[in-house]
Amino acid sequence: FIGTLPPLGPLPHGFISTMPDRTESTPAITLVLDIDETLVHCATRPLESPDIIFPVEYNNETWEVYGRIRPGMHEFLEKTSAKFEVITFTASQECYAEALLKIIDPEKKYIKHRYYRDSCIPVFGNYIKDLRILNRDLSKVVIIDNSPQAFGYQISNGVPIDSWYDDKSDRELSKVMSFLETLEGVEDVRPRIDEQYRLQERLSKALAQLASHQQISSMNGLGALGTTLDASFVASTPSLAAPVASTSTTVDVVEDLSALQEIVPDHANVNDTSMMIYEIEFEKPPSPSDEDENECDEKSTSRMRRGGPEVTNAGSSGIKGGSQGMTMTTRSSLDATRHLVSL
Repeated sequence: FIGTLPPLGPLPHGFISTMPDRTESTPAITLVLDIDETLVHCATRPLESPDIIFPVEYNNETWEVYGRIRPGMHEFLEKTSAKFEVITFTASQECYAEALLKIIDPEKKYIKHRYYRDSCIPVFGNYIKDLRILNRDLSKVVIIDNSPQAFGYQISNGVPIDSWYDDKSDRELSKVMSFLETLEGVEDVRPRIDEQYRLQERLSKALAQLASHQQISSMNGLGALGTTLDASFVASTPSLAAPVASTSTTVDVVEDLSALQEIVPDHANVNDTSMMIYEIEFEKPPSPSDEDENECDEKSTSRMRRGGPEVTNAGSSGIKGGSQGMTMTTRSSLDATRHLVSL
């Protein structure tokens, strides 16, 4: 997906940064944090031993959201806020994210600014987080996201992190913190990120492999591989929508970094699996599917915009957004918002 993004042009009309200008007291580096499956995991279905339960107004109904907090999240926010300008940027609806952030950081002590789905750019059915909207020098911006396609336009600014659902032994935030500490004082964070995660290098290799297989397919006619390549890289990538639980699938194509995060087992290491091989059998991890195309109800949305946390995206066009999948099938209100969280 990342390799097929159209050229980056000017920000779409109406995309205006709400970030205040930097001051002398503003930390040198801006740290952008994704929320769902990066800091927390939430769902509208009851979760076993949830850390938090909170209501969200959506589609003129009140939904109970159950959430788990990733191990080390509070310590991570405390440490990063002391060194960086911390911002959350989610593809989720604002009503959901605001309700969640009001619990995580009620006094806005750690998270200074918040961006939601309406600040994302829709591209091929995905929500892309164009960091230019932040009004910050990109040489001093880092984004942490479990879906690398979310920062596909600024891949050298992105630090990928494993998707988290319920592993109590997870220590990924601590590992990321150790890396972030190495960025203090650098003139440009991007070379250091490239060196550590090699996303540009892996993307280049994947595109080379893709080109090679496309050439073979064109010479031999479209077989199973050619068909898969065509569907995965030319179409609007419906496979990037919230995965269906327990669906066995065969991947015949080199997927982009973010897609891997959805299809590889929950705790796979993105550094080892960020570029696919071929014919990999996998079982997609259960993930909330949000297929309702309605936005948060007007009342709750306007209220949340006056201050509060942000909403996780439970799917493509529902409350929980994520960078993947905006094209979904509308179902009943209950079905459509069954899971407010997944990306």
